[in-house]
Amino acid sequence: MNQKYKITRDRLETLHVSQDHTPQEIAKYYGCSRSLIYHYFKKFNIEKRPKYLRLRGKRFGKLLVKEFIGINDDRNADWLCKCDCGNETIATTTSLRFGTVKSCGCLQKEKAIIHGMSGTRPYRIWLAMKSRCGNTNAWNYENYGGRGIFYCESWKDFINFWHDMKKGYEKDKSLERIDNERGYFPQNCKWAFVEEQNNNKRNSVKLTFKGLTLTVTEWAKRMDLPRGMIYAQVNRGWSDEKILGRN
Repeated sequence: MNQKYKITRDRLETLHVSQDHTPQEIAKYYGCSRSLIYHYFKKFNIEKRPKYLRLRGKRFGKLLVKEFIGINDDRNADWLCKCDCGNETIATTTSLRFGTVKSCGCLQKEKAIIHGMSGTRPYRIWLAMKSRCGNTNAWNYENYGGRGIFYCESWKDFINFWHDMKKGYEKDKSLERIDNERGYFPQNCKWAFVEEQNNNKRNSVKLTFKGLTLTVTEWAKRMDLPRGMIYAQVNRGWSDEKILGRN
């Protein structure tokens, strides 16, 4: 026994082998350094348990880890888990730690039953929003997630997104951010027709004439002019007054 910390073989085995505490957790328990715990592991011939064996009794979503099964062909640890619904399932350490598996499969079924909207247009809009904000391989990621545009935490779940945004939805409208420099969250999003969305884009060219500021599209429509002609004059460096005053 260590006289200062009262470290004994039996207590170390109980903490590490039976209760799955890590050396760092044991060191904190005794109030000593982790190196001292490793010293007593060696002295008492206690084998350090691999990290993958420290999931027993832990909870991940609806799954409670019951026991270690073994190492699979992918060199990942398989675990027998008990789901809150009563079923048992096998999950790997990786799938549990990264949250790709949170139930025996009943959770996905429950969500499908709850909203019943998988494959619908609002659901596809939600998926597209998540992709352009979080998928670095998405073709439009650079203009969204790449410049700091993200969606709020609660909108990771479609149910929450639809609860916040179903009011005002129409089949011809798309999801729009009110302030294009901010992300996707209830106070900054609305449903808008495509023309309205185009007028609100970051790169929309706006002209001011007689105290009124409108986009090129709006001026073209208001003055019955070809939009391409206005853009051409803008590219030539003409002033707003020269472009709109002579037309």
